[in-house]
Amino acid sequence: MTVRNWVYFITTIVLCASLFGCDSTENNHYESQRAVDPFRAENIRTVLRTTLDYELGRRSPIEEQGPTWRLCALYVGALSAYSVTGDPYFRRPAYRWAEAHAWSIPDEHTRHADYQCTGQVYLDLYALEKESHMLADTREVFDEVMATSRPGDEMWDWADALFMAPPVLARLGAATGSAEYFHFMSQKFWEASVPLFDGEQGLYYRDERYVDRETESGEDVFWSRGNGWVLAGIVRILQHLPPDHPSHDRFVDRFRTMAAAVAPLQHKDGRWRPSLLDPDEFPAPETSGTAFFTYALAWGINEDYLSSETYRSVVEAGWEGLVEAVNKEGRLGWVQPIGSQPGPVQRSNTGAYGVGGFLMAGSEVLRMVERRRGE
Repeated sequence: MTVRNWVYFITTIVLCASLFGCDSTENNHYESQRAVDPFRAENIRTVLRTTLDYELGRRSPIEEQGPTWRLCALYVGALSAYSVTGDPYFRRPAYRWAEAHAWSIPDEHTRHADYQCTGQVYLDLYALEKESHMLADTREVFDEVMATSRPGDEMWDWADALFMAPPVLARLGAATGSAEYFHFMSQKFWEASVPLFDGEQGLYYRDERYVDRETESGEDVFWSRGNGWVLAGIVRILQHLPPDHPSHDRFVDRFRTMAAAVAPLQHKDGRWRPSLLDPDEFPAPETSGTAFFTYALAWGINEDYLSSETYRSVVEAGWEGLVEAVNKEGRLGWVQPIGSQPGPVQRSNTGAYGVGGFLMAGSEVLRMVERRRGE
């Protein structure tokens, strides 16, 4: 560990001890949800609801929440929970948020994937209710994007974008029956992947700035949340991409390659560190990347794309680590603040995008538990 990071590590311990009575990775005095069986179906439903309730309670009124990627991730997670539980509690805030923004992508940001992400929420709700106004603006935006397109490595030149925009196109294809959306999405996804994907490591660089960058220990810089965005994004694509589409098997292969790459990088506490190949750079656990990985791997098991024998223990450890990070009030901790690279994280850090990932992960773990119970 470098001197700089050692100082950070010691400072984190001191701050945690004074503020929360914890050390850098575990806190025996922190009232988490770990006390209950994290794999009992009713307990999963409860912690999902408690966590969303806390996050909604600490935010401004839904009508004042902008249509941003952070809240897109939150409401994607809420609707994931709704799809599994059938509990309207998870659907209502997403619907109110969509209504508050007239089911539209902001005019000044229609070309930016971070804002296009909101179309995922609109289209997931459209799939439930089939009201044409729910998809009209999103379709208009992407029709314009397709008519005046740029290369994928210019449109989506950072890893996060592969979660934000391609799944919207996949949903448009499913909603409209038009294969053009699938074809465009696939072409641009693979164009965007060329400069970002490292075939040797099976991981994505966050953007081209990191391709030749190394940590102070000489390791390549692969960001946990950045790779979580990509892996979860592939899941969100495969949920709607027809099995007979020419690119389907290629997406499955990339999904399996990334799953095999990230699974061995999990730590004993079930969580991943911000810097995947250099965990000592920032040694505290990180829950947003962990949530997206857990979601994707659990989905892969549930859809028979991944071996349960190989990955179930990874998913279970990930879910236990996530549940441990939720306190009795429902606050999810250890969420790395907004950034573009590995960085420091403390137990007090939380964020809507992390909560969204948690809801997505819990939804698939619940499916996994109920699927196994029905076997």
